[in-house]
Amino acid sequence: MQAKIWSFTKTALTYLFVFVVVFYGNRLIQNYLGDRLMSQTDEKGLVSLDYHDALIASSEKGKPVLFEISAAWCGSCRSLHKNILSQQEVIESINDNYVYTRIDLDSDEGQNLAQKYAIRGVPTVLVLNKSGGIIDRVRLSKNKQDFLAQL
Repeated sequence: MQAKIWSFTKTALTYLFVFVVVFYGNRLIQNYLGDRLMSQTDEKGLVSLDYHDALIASSEKGKPVLFEISAAWCGSCRSLHKNILSQQEVIESINDNYVYTRIDLDSDEGQNLAQKYAIRGVPTVLVLNKSGGIIDRVRLSKNKQDFLAQL
């Protein structure tokens, strides 16, 4: 009887170990891919200020804030960066007409801002005034022309 219990326990622990390794391994890979893609967007000229600096710059420049909240592990967020935000035409439009800020949902600031703006999923893109009030919610699209039309 004890042999059966021990055999079951070993099997259960093995499955648990494999699950934990796969789960956290996948999360590390997803974070790495997301961080790498988002840094490539920065290299192409889409400069992100932190939230408070973006509000100050918005006031000084008279431009609204384009606020994006995303997460490195989020496949839709990576798609937004790869297919839309890394396109030169989109970068130029954002830089010409907005002050841009990208917030990581997994940060403390991201959690606070997600609560403040009632964000239920990522990615979310908002247009904010200089005081941080919501002017508009940008409907996400996989087509850069549709995205640009909303800006």
